[in-house]
Amino acid sequence: MTNRNDTAETPPDLINHLRQQIIGRETHIPTPYGSKPLVYCDHTASGRGLASIEKVISRDVLPHYANTHSEASHTGRHTGQLREWARQTIKDAINAGPDDIVIFCGSGATAAVNTLVHLLGLQSAGVTDRTCEHRPLVLVGPYEHHSNELPWREAQADVIPLPLDQNGGIDQTVMTNTLAQNAHRPFIVGSFSAASNVTGVVSDVSGITRRLKDHGALAVWDYAAGAPYLAVDMNAADAPLDAVVFSPHKFIGGPGSSGVLAIKRKVLRNTVPSQIGGGTVRYVTPDWHEWHPDPEHREEGGTPGIVESIRGAMAVSIPKKIGYQRIAEIEKQHRREAEKRFQMTDGLERLGPRHADQLPIFSMRFRSDLGELHYGYVVRLLNDLFGIQARGGCSCAGPYGHELLGLTRQRSEALAAGVQRGFGCLRPGWVRFNLHWLCDDREVDYILNAMALVAQWGVKLLASYTLDLQSGLWQHRDAPATPPLRLDVFADSVLAPEPVTIAKPHQVLEAAEDTLRSGAPQGHREQSVDDFHRAPWPAEIESLCWFLRPHEGK
Repeated sequence: MTNRNDTAETPPDLINHLRQQIIGRETHIPTPYGSKPLVYCDHTASGRGLASIEKVISRDVLPHYANTHSEASHTGRHTGQLREWARQTIKDAINAGPDDIVIFCGSGATAAVNTLVHLLGLQSAGVTDRTCEHRPLVLVGPYEHHSNELPWREAQADVIPLPLDQNGGIDQTVMTNTLAQNAHRPFIVGSFSAASNVTGVVSDVSGITRRLKDHGALAVWDYAAGAPYLAVDMNAADAPLDAVVFSPHKFIGGPGSSGVLAIKRKVLRNTVPSQIGGGTVRYVTPDWHEWHPDPEHREEGGTPGIVESIRGAMAVSIPKKIGYQRIAEIEKQHRREAEKRFQMTDGLERLGPRHADQLPIFSMRFRSDLGELHYGYVVRLLNDLFGIQARGGCSCAGPYGHELLGLTRQRSEALAAGVQRGFGCLRPGWVRFNLHWLCDDREVDYILNAMALVAQWGVKLLASYTLDLQSGLWQHRDAPATPPLRLDVFADSVLAPEPVTIAKPHQVLEAAEDTLRSGAPQGHREQSVDDFHRAPWPAEIESLCWFLRPHEGK
């Protein structure tokens, strides 16, 4: 399985120190039910900033900042050296060797995968006359993020998705058979997620990589969901990886970082840089030009994300300082507590396997005796009543979502037709949240109590909310209209935070439970019925509705 072990010891106060450094840790947000503490449960999408990292950038990077591609001036040399320090820091973190290169790409793994497609010479160039039997082949896993599937679909290659095995992982038997059946292919790539961003399932990276190598295929791993929690080893003795992509912005301290592609030099197949511009060439004349021989320079055309890469390197170095074994222990405890609460709570359904190595990433459905609650409604309730920041939808993992939700092709196409008619609220999905290793026991307890309260009583507040049929967004009926956010105040000499009365977690939970038990006011109930009668759904759309609408609550 993916390595979660190391020998580093965690300084006893480092975890607590990091908690204190989280930017926004004592922030409150305005809601229709008053001010609530901001409780962030969306690290799977993006991490949180750290004051210590931003202080270093403000103190040691920005005062001496300049564009790279210059060594003659102090600022150019200083910035260039810090950027190469960042590159080496990431290499050290993933055990990259002298035969591996690290390329900073855009703002996440999406840009890294698209760059990889180009470096492998598979970028789409329109219609080709090559037959399928002679086209490269790409195998993808059953729980890929769109960023590790859609670029391959559009590449000059055939794509075969592998199914789930009985334990919810990648079916290695099917993979081995597929590799054997396609041995005649000129070029085969296996590109898989090291961990699912939906269910947290951890892949058998070493075992799958060995099987790929046995059949002469490249092993590419998307660590976007996994790298903030799992050790990445580019050069394990028995299973070296050919390429790795990940998103440092998902690490604690990482927001505003560049994406990362690490790849072995020997697998590069492109003759032209993926991004052509300044810094990609060694010499240019009026008639010809020569590309830079070093791919780490050649593939980072134009002004790179300088501060972004430096910030990303600092963030990527944190898990190793904590110790991956310590992180795994904390996560196991969080997951055990969550599973116990789920089993005790009627109306909560966790998607995914029950007996697999998993990160504490949870995708949930909320049901009542009247029907299912829309994920957008649940996310809004968690926000308004508890300040909890979760995420609703398919988590950019549509194919996996079809499997988890049991959607047939016919049902999926019918829902798609409804969405195309303007009923975007019909998109299937779930509520996703995660319990980060920086969460303490009190925060975990608060989050899980909130989930249970919404599952138990959430149906009673439906009438207090309106649903935008096209976007699928829910809004409290009495929520004041807010103008678009602006940051013109950045030039103000003093930016003092507004004073806020901080409620204790148990007080927030008690107030939320009282609100939920009381249900929507009679006026809201009457409004919800009137709204529906004024704009009834077409019969064919009505039959597709899988969730309770505002007028259908208790």
